[in-house]
Order: sequence, then C-alpha cells, then structure tokens
Amino acid sequence: MNDPHTTVSHESLRQSHAQFRCLADSLPICLLQKDAEGRPTFANQAYLKFHGQTLEQVLDRNSSGLFPESDVEQFRLSDLDVLQRGDETHETCRFITTDGRERWLERIKGPMRDADGAIAGIQILFWDVTERRQQEDNHSRERSLLHTLLDSIPDSIYFKDRESRFTRISRSLAHLFGLQDPFKAIGRSDADFFSAEHAARARADELKVMQSGDGIIGQVEKQSRPGKPTRLCSTTKMPLRDNAGQIIGTFGISRDITSYLHAEEALNQERDRLQTLMNHLPDVIFIKDTSGRFLMANPALVKLY
Repeated sequence: MNDPHTTVSHESLRQSHAQFRCLADSLPICLLQKDAEGRPTFANQAYLKFHGQTLEQVLDRNSSGLFPESDVEQFRLSDLDVLQRGDETHETCRFITTDGRERWLERIKGPMRDADGAIAGIQILFWDVTERRQQEDNHSRERSLLHTLLDSIPDSIYFKDRESRFTRISRSLAHLFGLQDPFKAIGRSDADFFSAEHAARARADELKVMQSGDGIIGQVEKQSRPGKPTRLCSTTKMPLRDNAGQIIGTFGISRDITSYLHAEEALNQERDRLQTLMNHLPDVIFIKDTSGRFLMANPALVKLY
C-alpha cells in the first residue's frame, strides 16, 4: 500500500517542477542549466527559439552541436572556473549563428546549488544585445568623427547651453582663447574671453536664434578681445535641439575673414586708382578680348569715336 505522505511529496515536487518550467518559459531571456559534468539538463523556450532546437535535441547533445570547437573549449574552461570558484560571471560576448550572422550576447553564468548549498551545476542566462551594441558602435564612431572635426578644423566651432555658456569648443577656438585644453572652456561664456560689447551682441544674437528657431547665416561681425587685434569673422549660428526637438542652446561656426576683407579692400583701391588714371589720361586706352570685343575703354577712346 502506497504511503500517502510519499504520494503528496511526489505530487508537490511534480507541481514545483511544472511551476518552475512555466516561470522559466515565460522569461524573455534565454536560460540553460547544466549538471556538474557540463551536460544540459534544462533549457527554456527562449533558449530553444534562439537556437532553433527542441528540448530533446538540447538534452541529447553537447556544445559542439552549435558552436565551433574553439568556443566549446572556452565554454568548458569557463564552466570549470565557475564550478571551482563558485562565483558568478557577467560578460558581453560575440556569437556567430549557424547561418553566419554575427550577434552579441550579454551573459550571466553562475553556480547552481542544491538544497544543502553544494554546487550541483551551472546556470546560464543570456539575451541578445546586438542592436544595443550596434547603437554603441555607431555612437562611438560619431563621437570619433566629432572629435576629429573639432580637433582638426581651423574654423572656430562651439556649442552653448541656453545661458550661452560653452558646452564644447573646437581646439582652434581653445587656441584662440589661450587654452591648452578645449574642455577648460566648459561653463564659461563669451564675456570671459571677448570684450563686453562683443559678448552682449553675441548673447542678443543667440537669444534671437533660440526664441525664433531660425539660424543666422554668414553674418560678418567684429570680434574684439582685450589686448588683441580686432578680427573680422563670418559667423553662422543655429539652434541646438535635443532628441525631442526642444531647443536647448545654440551652436555655431566662425571663420576669420580679416585677411580676405583686407585683400578685397586693397583690390578695390587698386581698381579705383586704375579707373582714375584711365579717366584722366589723354591717350586712348582700351582692353579687348580674344575676339576683338571691347571690355574696357577710357573717355579718350569714347571721344575719338
């Protein structure tokens, strides 16, 4: 005759196993359990779906069924380390699927203990972080491109918050400010480097940009700094927006055009001198193109004709 206490115990154990499987199968992350010899003893539905296997296939195979031999050996050594030390590991690892696709997994591997606290196996939890990894790589590339731009371009580039305080500047602008490190400008404003007049004018322009949402493009302005020659610059300022489209400051680029304007002024003066000379000489002066058409003539030629 069966012992009723034994029957109840078996039934409770069966129900506990069923509840565990139900809980494990509802997890969105992959779960694999192994015994102390490294043989799979359980895998949840997320794990089976990820590998395209049935539970029977998982329990009847070793790691060589899905992974390269080099990975299998690495898994074995990792399992052995967990069993020996009894510590949990948390890492991000690269995984190549059977169809050759590269995936990145975040994995937690730790010891599985019995009711007495003794290590009886290994439990592995992992989830796919390929998209997050790709986003991080993209952000890293974008940061690298931004660093390269800000460190190399000769023009002055800057980013400011709503109070017109610098949040990032290019190395060329830092050099203009007499700073060895561009990050030393963070939190400071134009008033720390330029004349009060220029700082006030720049602040007014930036308030206008932030209020209207429209940029200022190619504005020629004078930049004066105490004890330094006045520079003429072509400046563009635009609203700086966050991911939600809200304006959180301004950014801009400024190019020193002092030498260009001086050269243009000198050229205009030479042109004026030439025109004055031609207008007053009694001799006939003219310029023709290769087809013999007049491009320029002085009053003496007009009078002659």
